[in-house]
Parts: sequence; structure tokens; C-alpha cells
Amino acid sequence: MVDEKKQALARRGGRGGALAAAADEEEARRQLMDLLARRVLRYTGGKSRSVRVETAQELLCSIAACIERVYDRFPTREEGRRRLAAAGMAELFDAGLTLLKDDREKARKLLDAIREKRPPAETQLLTCALDEELPQFVEGYDPEFGAHRMCNCLCYPLACEEKEAETLPEFLLYLETLRRENAYCSRYPAEELRDAMGAACRAMGDYTGEETELGENLFRLVFGQALLVALAGGEDGSLTLPVLIALRLQRLLASLAPSRREELFRLSACRLSEREAEPLRDYMRRTAEGLGVEFSRLADTGSLAARLSGKTEEAAAPAFQQGGRLPDRLFRTLRERVLAADDPLVKARLVTEGVACLDDLIDLLAADCLFDGEFEAVYSQLDPASLALLTLRAENETQDGEDWRKALHQYYNRKENAGRRGETDEWIAALTGKPVRQDR
Repeated sequence: MVDEKKQALARRGGRGGALAAAADEEEARRQLMDLLARRVLRYTGGKSRSVRVETAQELLCSIAACIERVYDRFPTREEGRRRLAAAGMAELFDAGLTLLKDDREKARKLLDAIREKRPPAETQLLTCALDEELPQFVEGYDPEFGAHRMCNCLCYPLACEEKEAETLPEFLLYLETLRRENAYCSRYPAEELRDAMGAACRAMGDYTGEETELGENLFRLVFGQALLVALAGGEDGSLTLPVLIALRLQRLLASLAPSRREELFRLSACRLSEREAEPLRDYMRRTAEGLGVEFSRLADTGSLAARLSGKTEEAAAPAFQQGGRLPDRLFRTLRERVLAADDPLVKARLVTEGVACLDDLIDLLAADCLFDGEFEAVYSQLDPASLALLTLRAENETQDGEDWRKALHQYYNRKENAGRRGETDEWIAALTGKPVRQDR
């Protein structure tokens, strides 16, 4: 290689490190080039002292990364320069190479510990990071000839640490933070974690993927749920709330000024983290700062209750009691009794007390045993959750029996039913996470 190329490589390899600290930069460059020549010989297995310029650049960058690792041991760069000014390039390189090899071994052990004690429920993103991306980087990292090649595998984001891992020590900090995050999530049983993930999916409105396909950081999701549960006075160890309590919290937050909301989130985070040791306590509080902004937006848009409630449509309707469908014989008997009754209120009672699931209710409404105002008598007997489920079915599915749909539309349009409509709208928003249609 020509001298000009050597000088360019020396400037690149020593920028900000040993050359900047050396009293005699020319001597430092000479040592650096001698070191590079030895590294080239080792790289080629003793067969050649010459390589392509691009390869020499890579080797020089690796040398520089090893030297920089030595400087990183000191609190400040100035102290490192003062204490290492008399050291030779080869000495600095050997020391840095030893440190990076130790870092790689620490990363391997830490990753093994993280994978061994993983949360009982994971997202595909976290699984990919733990089983593929992170192990591949750790096992493939070469401190001797590729010390500068940092991972581009951090596809799984941390909850509140935005800084990229540009060095191996910074990668170790990433792993340490990930270990704390996963340890926190592991406190909750798999069922609670899945409920929280499912609620997050429903709160996303049009999201149709599986719970495990969420692209969110798991700790941020879990801690956020715990934060809201604590704010609502829910049970310790739970990550979801009953729908009615979730709706109450949503209305409360939406009615408060932004400054008051921030104060509530801060106090709730302090209560949750006060029993934790550092650095997890500080990490939880920093994570809560970003969550407060997100939750305020969800409260304003009416989507917070869906994010917090772990109830599905079937489990959310107390009137239906999650019962099964009636046998054909019993269903026909019930239809005949409804048809024979003269009083609309009696008919409504027979219907609401006789069915145990939403499908039977709809079949009975379409079975030609109710007429005109009798439909509205039934609707007036349904609790808001059941009425919300019925409304969702009417809007989203095409079935026989248009009479009951028309009657439902008329029921909502009556002024005296405005309060009922508001309650139903809240339930629909909580169950779906979508804006409520106003054209019923």
C-alpha cells in the first residue's frame, strides 16, 4: 500500500483516541501502522503482508475499537488521555482486546440467564430477539478482527432507553435493562399477561393480528396496565379491570386538566415503584412519563377502557351469563310462550329471562313472536352491556329478521332513551376500541 493510503488509514483509526492523546502524533501513527502490519499478517495466517484497502480499513477500525475500549474505562476522556499518554499502541490494543473478550463472555452469560428466566408470555418480536438475533450477534462477535462491528439486531426496543448500542459495553447495558424488564413481567402469571396483550390488541381498533404479533415492548405494556389498575384502585397482581371500572376511570381522566392527569400518573408510578430497588425504580418512573402522554390521548379519544379491560364480548354481558344455546325443543317452547303472551312487558321478561346467550336472543327476536312496540319493551329490559352486544351484532352481521333491527334504530332515536344510548355507546367503545357510530 502506498504511504498516502497508510496515512489516511492511520487518521481514521486513531481519530479521538490514542493519536489525540499522544504527545508525538507522528510516532503514534508509526506505531499504529506497525500494529496494522502485524494484524494483517495474522489475518492472512502469515501468508501475506498485503490485503485489499477495504480489508485494511476494517482491520484498522477494529484496532481503534479495541483502543477506545481502554479509554472507556475512565470516567472522562480527559482522564484517560492523561493516564494513557505514555502507553504504546500495541499495549493499548492488547489491553482493549482482553477487555472486549471479557465483555463478550459477560454478554454470553447474561443472555443465557435472560433466556432461562423469560416471561411466561412473549411477543414474536421478543421471541425472535431472544432466540435468534441476540444469540447470533453474541456468538458471531469477533473482538480481534471485527471489534467495531456492532449489532444491528436490536429489533426489540426497550421501554424508555432510546440510545443505540454502538459499543459492546453499551450492548451489555441493553441486556441488563432487558433482564430487568423481563424479570418484572415474569411476576405475573401467563393468563394475566395474555389478558393484557389481548386488551392492547382490542384497543388498537382495526388491528386484526394475534396477541403475540404485537410490536410493543412487553414491559411497557405490562407496567402501563399495572399503572392504570393501581390508579383505579384495582387488585394487586392484576393487569386488567372490569369494564365498568375501566369506563369510570376513562371518564375521570377525560374530565381532568392535563396537569392533573400528569400528577395522578406520577403518584401512581411512585406507589408502584417505591418498593423496588434501583435502578428498576428509576426506570419505572421514567417509563411512566411517556405512558402518561399515551394514556391521556386514549382517554380523550375514548379508547382507554378498551386498553384496560380484559373482558371479551361474550364475557362482558351479565344478562347472558355466558350460557350455552337452548336445545331446539326448549327454544320452540319459549317461542310459543312469548307468542301467546298479551302484555309486552310479560313478553320482554320471558325473552330476557329465558335466553342464556346472544345467539338465542337474536333468533328469538327474528322468530315472528314479537311485533311493533314489543321489540322496544325487550330492549328496555336489557342491561347496557347486553344492548351493546346486540347493537354490534346488528351493525356487523347480515341476518334474517329486519324488523328487530328497525325497531332497535327507532329505540335509539327516541329522546327519552338518550341516556340509554350514551351508556350503550360507552360499552361499545370499551368492547371494540373504535369510535361509536352516530347514525343508528
